[in-house]
Amino acid sequence: MNFFQFWWESIAFAVKAIRGHRLRTFLTTLGVAIGIFAITAVYTMVYSLQYNVNKSVSSLGNEVMYIHKWPWADNSNSWWKYINRPKVSLRDYQALKQNLQRTDGIALEYSVNNELVKREGYSVENITVKGVTEDYYKIKDFKFAVGRYFSELELKTAKPVCIIGYDVAVGLFPNGNALYQQIIYKGKKLTVVGIIKKEGAGLFGNSNDNVVIIPQTIFNTIWNASSNKVDPVITVRADKYDNLERVFYEATGILRAERGLKPYMEDNFTINKQEALTKSLNDLFSGIAAIGTIIGMFSIIVGGFSIANIMYVSVKERTREIGIQKSLGAKKSFILSQFLIEAIFLCVIGALIGLSILLMLVLMFNYALPLSNFKIVIDSKDILRGLLLSVFIGLVSGFLPALQASRLDPVEAIRSNG
Repeated sequence: MNFFQFWWESIAFAVKAIRGHRLRTFLTTLGVAIGIFAITAVYTMVYSLQYNVNKSVSSLGNEVMYIHKWPWADNSNSWWKYINRPKVSLRDYQALKQNLQRTDGIALEYSVNNELVKREGYSVENITVKGVTEDYYKIKDFKFAVGRYFSELELKTAKPVCIIGYDVAVGLFPNGNALYQQIIYKGKKLTVVGIIKKEGAGLFGNSNDNVVIIPQTIFNTIWNASSNKVDPVITVRADKYDNLERVFYEATGILRAERGLKPYMEDNFTINKQEALTKSLNDLFSGIAAIGTIIGMFSIIVGGFSIANIMYVSVKERTREIGIQKSLGAKKSFILSQFLIEAIFLCVIGALIGLSILLMLVLMFNYALPLSNFKIVIDSKDILRGLLLSVFIGLVSGFLPALQASRLDPVEAIRSNG
């Protein structure tokens, strides 16, 4: 018997055995299906979370630095150190603006959350109000449904103008026509000069749908920048990614000089970059995936035991057939391969059932929430991992029953009533 004939006949016997017990095959494969579904679902959710978070983080810009008193990622639990730091200030911004090279924009942004804006007969709550400088639009790169960004004159002369998000426009002007109309914030009338296109909710709350953006000069007439409610941040966009590190060190030197820090003194500010947040989140995702793998493996082990059990039953049922095959010259390897292939086929069928169920659930979720910013994404590597894992389970759970079958004495097997 040549190599191909050997494997072809082994596969034929395995398929015949599976087709002869279809109901038992289906029930047996359910354990593997649940296990493969569970572990692949865990990897899919982790991958989807990672994909969506990284997509949201990438909107921050890999060429952009965020200067703030708080770091985005820190494992030292030294919150007391950061809370006592001074906030970034207008003076910090002006020093960077005058001295920092190789940039495409430097902006100061003040933010206040949970605010109320209104006009006659309408109001919208839980709004974020931002006071910004001229380069803000270069860094955030939002798109307008209608209207424009502030002019240089409006920014310098504290004109009472504003840009509003899509949800604010709908809430205050349900009949449309918000452009060049007036809204009221803290008793000050502001003329709408731009409306931002709808973006949808960001995973980090970084959507512009619920914002009101005003010139920094107007913001400072309403709020004291030192107020606990006001959160300032300076954003710097490097002219290209290759210059980001150089801009980082230059900005550090400028801020240390502006704040009068001695060489031995620690920075009292943090320059946050996208990579630091991405690395921290990827470490978190790896931990979640590891925990999910451990949980999923319990289901896999249960499925493996069910396959091993049914293979022992199959060996017992086919003992006489095995004896006849061996008396006709079948080798141990041929008998062994039959039962191993049967076990592998059972596991692969289970894996295909589990993966099919997962795929249908993913399609249903994405179809039901087409406008959601969170999409479930199945990585092809996870599908391949599930199939390879099912083959491994088949080999492990089917080996001992197959070995037992290959070692049967042909005379005793033919006499068996199994």
